[in-house]
Amino acid sequence: MSGKPSYMLMLQIEHGDKVPLPFKQENLSNDSIVATIDEQNDILYLWFGKNCTDVLKRSAMRTAQSIKKSGFAYGQLHIGHDLKDIKVVDESNLKDPEIKNNHTELTSIFKRKFTAKDKYVMEIGAKPQVAPVRQPVEQEVYTEPEPERQIIVPKPVSARKPAPLPEEVSPEPVVQQAPVSREEITSAIDPELAGQVKLGLLSVLLTQKFSSVQLKAVLSSTGMPNYEFLSSGSSLCKVALEGSDLVIQPESEFNGRRDEIISLLKNKVSSLNL
Repeated sequence: MSGKPSYMLMLQIEHGDKVPLPFKQENLSNDSIVATIDEQNDILYLWFGKNCTDVLKRSAMRTAQSIKKSGFAYGQLHIGHDLKDIKVVDESNLKDPEIKNNHTELTSIFKRKFTAKDKYVMEIGAKPQVAPVRQPVEQEVYTEPEPERQIIVPKPVSARKPAPLPEEVSPEPVVQQAPVSREEITSAIDPELAGQVKLGLLSVLLTQKFSSVQLKAVLSSTGMPNYEFLSSGSSLCKVALEGSDLVIQPESEFNGRRDEIISLLKNKVSSLNL
């Protein structure tokens, strides 16, 4: 009997945003950060282009951890809901044996046999079945009896020396705390609050670009709210919040101004270092 099908999906990650990419190896560029979900092996491959900064890499790793924990909602599908591992492929460090092996695994998935559901999602075979592990039969084990405990009388404790007088006590040195960086302050922000800030920024941008913008919230099958922005009765975009991440659904066209709006939103988020 064939099992449930598995899927593969590529997502571009930048400043917490996750946008589906066409499933092509060419999208692993020098300037991109891409998460590739391999449901068949329960792995998320995280590609860092050699021109990416350390700040972007740290931010992308937090987003990848969120995907590993919750997966990615794509239309009626929920892809990567049971991932076990994140494997980093840093283009600037391909000589490292582990990263080199991860790179070989990542590039090999584009050579698999799969069926394209659309230009983003690829359907592959079911996960390999793991044979149940048989538990060994318990055997009786002979345990030697414990030796009789000996009662040991404690030796008398000598009197402690009196504490020094207040004037004899040396003052404790003052320890100066290291200054807290902006990145450390940002990482301490509540993820849900960061996601709501991004939703608010998007709302402000849309009201600046379109007239009569309305926001509608609808609960998904998992009980989480999905948001839809409308203008003059037509849909501008559909988004969802996953912790600190604002997920823009693929069908969001922003009335033909998708690239412009997303670029403005990324600049706003980057300036706030969210």
